[in-house]
Amino acid sequence: MSKIHVGVIGAGGAAWIGHLPWYKENPNVELVAVADIDESKARKAAEYFHIPYVYSDYEKLVSRKDIDAVSICTPVHLHAEQTVRAAEEGKHVLVEKPMARDVLECDDMIRACEKAGVILMVGFMKRFNPGFQKIKELLNSGALGKPHFMEVHWTLYDIKGSNAFRYKAYTGGGIFQDHGSHYIDLFRWWLNDEVSEVTAELNLIVSGREVEDHAVVMMRFKRGAIAVIETSRVGPSHEQYGLWERGQIYCTRGAILFDVPDWTSYELPIIKILKEGLWETATMYKRGRYPPLHYMFKREIDYFVECVISGKEPLVTGWDGRAAIEVINAAYLSQLEDRKVKLPLKGFKLKTSIFNKFPRFT
Repeated sequence: MSKIHVGVIGAGGAAWIGHLPWYKENPNVELVAVADIDESKARKAAEYFHIPYVYSDYEKLVSRKDIDAVSICTPVHLHAEQTVRAAEEGKHVLVEKPMARDVLECDDMIRACEKAGVILMVGFMKRFNPGFQKIKELLNSGALGKPHFMEVHWTLYDIKGSNAFRYKAYTGGGIFQDHGSHYIDLFRWWLNDEVSEVTAELNLIVSGREVEDHAVVMMRFKRGAIAVIETSRVGPSHEQYGLWERGQIYCTRGAILFDVPDWTSYELPIIKILKEGLWETATMYKRGRYPPLHYMFKREIDYFVECVISGKEPLVTGWDGRAAIEVINAAYLSQLEDRKVKLPLKGFKLKTSIFNKFPRFT
């Protein structure tokens, strides 16, 4: 296979920023169709990216015989159903993160893709960020010793919104499901280890929201490392960017600090390294203006296309997506039952009613 035919399901911000432009730029891709329950959104995307077919029903897209692969860029509660149907129609799947609402939905998605013999890749685009790949290389080299603590603070100042799907219980989670999923995946990847237990403190702060808009979650890994994710829709914004994303890693012989621009930015992270008592800043260079060859979303899409063409297993599999969802589910269970939750979870099925029992800040 030298060229693949692609359909995109969902025509919101994730598709416009992270998928459609980079499929269009890839010489090995032909964009065939776009679908969105709001047909006007799908039509707007089709006109802008010169896509010939438009649907309001994703079933019509996945049933097309001339489509090899799909990107699923819809709200989280739709991911499982749409991934399973795409697999049943023999399509390779790149599904946006978070993968699903709970581990049982993840299992359905993995089984369907394995049965159909198609690729299932989860959209953890941060693994394709050159800055985060630099951190991975540093940690793997052993030059800083062994990493034993990681933390991230990822905040934005949004005290009005309550109507979007990110604020609704049916999506299966709030800010920790949304932003936390990225760093669960990164911390697993950087540590080459799996989470063994989870402790969480969550809050609902803005009136009208049905899911947490502030989260502090601690994870212990099997080999003893500790990680903390603090993420919020009611924290400070960056002075230059809308979101403020910064973190640190402690190692036995050094440390790493990182400061990350917005996900829409083509800028690279600032990474500072403490080694043998001296600080240095990692130097990384951008490649190209447009297309920005260093941009994580472009690199992710190019990699997915390469996997489909070559048939190789992707760097980020359905099992990686499931691992993140298991930690998210465990965090919600920790808050609900006021305890540490040990992994693996056994048959956990998320019920949206649990969010009614989460604490509200007053």
